[in-house]
Amino acid sequence: MGKTFLLIFYLSIHLFSYQQETPDTQVAKLLNEDQSVRRSQVTLGPESANSDQKRRNMVIKLILKDAFKNPNSYADAGIIMHHSNNVNDILLARELFILSAYFRGQYSSLPALAEDKFLIKIGRLQRFGSQYSIRKPLNLLREVETGDWSVTDDLRSEYLLPPLVSVRDLGVQIATEKFMSINIQKLAKSMTPTGW
Repeated sequence: MGKTFLLIFYLSIHLFSYQQETPDTQVAKLLNEDQSVRRSQVTLGPESANSDQKRRNMVIKLILKDAFKNPNSYADAGIIMHHSNNVNDILLARELFILSAYFRGQYSSLPALAEDKFLIKIGRLQRFGSQYSIRKPLNLLREVETGDWSVTDDLRSEYLLPPLVSVRDLGVQIATEKFMSINIQKLAKSMTPTGW
């Protein structure tokens, strides 16, 4: 009798928690899967591409439900969409990152990264200088727009990106670390209600 009661109790809790899964928890699980694949040292191949596409399809279904309650869910969905090579997915990722910031979720450089990736994919120069070559030499800054569409270092700073001259002189990682240590106070201020 006692074992049967425990089994029924366990199953009812499991079924209750399964029914309580929300779009927010679903997209968080999808992001966790997405990131665990990328954290592994395995080279991403066709099998990973298929899994990525399945995750993106699931994210689109969740977006169409229009049921995210947590503003960070928009950024989570955006990260999954950003891993696509499809320009429409990348553009959607940028919009999701902007929505997350708008609803006071994640405030970061993600919209700028998605915009630059989108521009490169359509054959244009990037505006923020956030995309780097993955070929040797590593971390070589890809060409950046310098004309009327160029972005000032002040605007780059608003997106938590280091100045371009620092990236060119110090390299991506060192420039970013130096920039972030200087601008932690700015980031903290931006996270408070009065900073918006």
